[in-house]
Amino acid sequence: MLRRKRRDAAAIPVGVWLAVLDQGMTDMDLQRSLPRLKAPTLLIWGSDDAIIDGAGRDVLRAGLPAARVKIFEYLGHNPFWEDPHGVAVVINAFLGAKR
Repeated sequence: MLRRKRRDAAAIPVGVWLAVLDQGMTDMDLQRSLPRLKAPTLLIWGSDDAIIDGAGRDVLRAGLPAARVKIFEYLGHNPFWEDPHGVAVVINAFLGAKR
C-alpha cells in the first residue's frame, strides 16, 4: 500500500504540492471559510489522532454544525489506512443516505 501511495504522490505536479503546502501553512482560517461549505459533510477521524487535536476537531464541528461525525476508536490520523473496510462502510452509508 505504501509503495502505491508513494507512486501516487510522486505523480502529483510540484506546483500542486506547493499550493497545498502553502495553503496549509499560511492564512488557513477554518472558522472563516467553513461556513461557506454547503454540501453534506462527513467528518472522520481516529480517537488517537496525534496531528489534529481536540481543539482542531472542535473548530471543524463548530464550523460545520450539520456535519455527521464518525470517530474511530483507537485509530490515529489515517483511519482509512488503519481500517479501510470500516471507513468504506461509513462513507458508503453516508453517500447512500437519503438527504
